[in-house]
Amino acid sequence: MDERVERTERDVVPPIPGKNSLKKRAFIKRGFFVLPLVAALSACSVTHSVETDTIRAAAKSMKKNLKGYKGLYCTFTRPDVTCRVDWKGEPDPETHAAVMAAVKAFVTPGHMREIARSMNWKLEISEFHLLLNTDDNKADAEHAYSARYYKTSDASDDSEANIDAYRTWTEDGARAVPLEKGSD
Repeated sequence: MDERVERTERDVVPPIPGKNSLKKRAFIKRGFFVLPLVAALSACSVTHSVETDTIRAAAKSMKKNLKGYKGLYCTFTRPDVTCRVDWKGEPDPETHAAVMAAVKAFVTPGHMREIARSMNWKLEISEFHLLLNTDDNKADAEHAYSARYYKTSDASDDSEANIDAYRTWTEDGARAVPLEKGSD
């Protein structure tokens, strides 16, 4: 008579000491598949193109008043907004200052809330990033600036002492941020 030995998972994988070793082993196996998936999904934020009436008006004004203007492209990646201004060559200092003034004019708490509402974001826009691109390479920008709503990283602190409301601007290093859609 042919005697076949049926092998079970218990015979192949050494048992984990303690009660319910099969349940522990199954839990560990599921963890190897679920944890990387959860980590990947939670680390990704979706970037959305942003276009509001105020952004369109700013783009139209820059096109009309500033020589060398090529386009304004804005995106929202929670909790931040990034706008890239494309320019024909390096602007002279007066034009550079005029671009900054034009952008600062529409980076207000009211307009940032308008953008947040258009993106179904119920919190404040934490940081606004301005990228000034002066060449045909849209993958990076030659000038980068930012302004924050909160003075600290604690967005739960709504005290007057912690709110800057995008008044303080800092110059950042050039950053790679692909933005393709927008107003021009």
